[in-house]
Amino acid sequence: MKIVPGILAVAVTTTSVAFAQQPDEATPVAEEPPSADQLAQRLQGLLGRPGGLTAKEAARRATADSPSVRRARTHIAVADAERTQALVGFFPRLTLTAQYTRLSPVDQPNVSGAFNLVGTAAPEGPIPPGTPLVAVPLTFPVILDQYLLQANLTVPITDIALRTVHQYAAAGHSRRAAELEVEAADRGTGANAKLAYYDWVRARMQEAVAEQTLAQSQTHLDAARALEAGGRASRADVMAAQAQVANGELLVQRAKNAATSALDRLRHRMRDTKAQPYEIGESLPSHTPPLASLRDHYRRAMRKRPELEVLDEQARSLERQRKAAVAGSAPRLDAFGNVYYSNPNQRVFPQVEEFRATWDVGARLTWSPNDVPGSLAQADVFEARRAELVAQREELRDTVRDEVRQAYFALRDARAALATTERSLAAAEEAYRVRAERFRYGRASAVELADSEADLFRARLDRIDAQVGLRVAEVRLSHAIGR
Repeated sequence: MKIVPGILAVAVTTTSVAFAQQPDEATPVAEEPPSADQLAQRLQGLLGRPGGLTAKEAARRATADSPSVRRARTHIAVADAERTQALVGFFPRLTLTAQYTRLSPVDQPNVSGAFNLVGTAAPEGPIPPGTPLVAVPLTFPVILDQYLLQANLTVPITDIALRTVHQYAAAGHSRRAAELEVEAADRGTGANAKLAYYDWVRARMQEAVAEQTLAQSQTHLDAARALEAGGRASRADVMAAQAQVANGELLVQRAKNAATSALDRLRHRMRDTKAQPYEIGESLPSHTPPLASLRDHYRRAMRKRPELEVLDEQARSLERQRKAAVAGSAPRLDAFGNVYYSNPNQRVFPQVEEFRATWDVGARLTWSPNDVPGSLAQADVFEARRAELVAQREELRDTVRDEVRQAYFALRDARAALATTERSLAAAEEAYRVRAERFRYGRASAVELADSEADLFRARLDRIDAQVGLRVAEVRLSHAIGR
């Protein structure tokens, strides 16, 4: 994600060409080139533009519609569904049944001629003398149309205590892991967007430096031609200045290509299809803030990196699932109750063709030895997966530690580079100022001025690269420690 400043390297012919004649008086013979301060102010004007794009805004746009973030959010939806499914297990199970049955006709034995029931209209108690008795035939009706409405309520007592509570807790850990995955995806997307932003800033500033250098080269070419016309410079000086202009044009084209490529990648990160122009809304750093110790960064990374927390939550979820699987080998106790509304009701004798309501309640203890091996084997699977996650977490801790160390020392290098390039740029600007002043009075050749200009160009690129590199190193360290 780094644009190598080498693509803007300046190839300068170092063959010096002496003046055929030096002026005797201190009279300007060429237009004064722009000073180093003026050039620096022009570059500074490109930074910190009101309403310009910042790294924070680029990260916000990138995460707003990131495919990786959307994919991670689907895991939350899955975890929510699993938790809802586990929550249902806490409630008694209600089953409603409506049934109709048509029985086939059968021949009933004829007992009406052999057996009769004797009845009387007298009230309950001893039969008064003289009370008439009536013989009633004994019959058993067969009702072929059977209707049943049943409501069954089952309370899985042992399942709630031994399985459902663990399944619900496991679903909660899975949801937390999914939330952390979203956070990790969000941070990763934001960090990549910031890196793309600073790459674009680097390329844009390099383009501006290349354009300024080309403008300076054109000014030097005009001055060399004027000196040649006045007999104070040779044709070789003019040709050297022309070569510098041609080289500057090539550098500008390369810088424009690099800036266009960086801008396209930044737009893709932000999912920006409008192709609108951007201005740089941030200023590049000129100093380095205090830096905490490497040990402090290690500790923060181990506490704050969401990727580590994801593995912790997933391991807790698997531990809960293992406990639920072990419970499947234990006997199962259910409490139940039924309400029947049937025609005919089987508990009514003799059967009559009408709806009657009855109910029953009870408890049921069941256990199947066949379930024990399967439940324990499933528990072993969950335990193996949990152990795998624990090992994976240890590997990730080592990876995070390496990432923090690399980012930390990269930031230290960037801080040192910023201080070094500041001194180098000050020296190059002073050298350029002196050489430009001598060139103005005809006491320096175009080649000598081109050499100092090339040094200043490289110093500016190094300065920009150090400034942007400091921001990049800060972004990478912040991401490494989970900030």
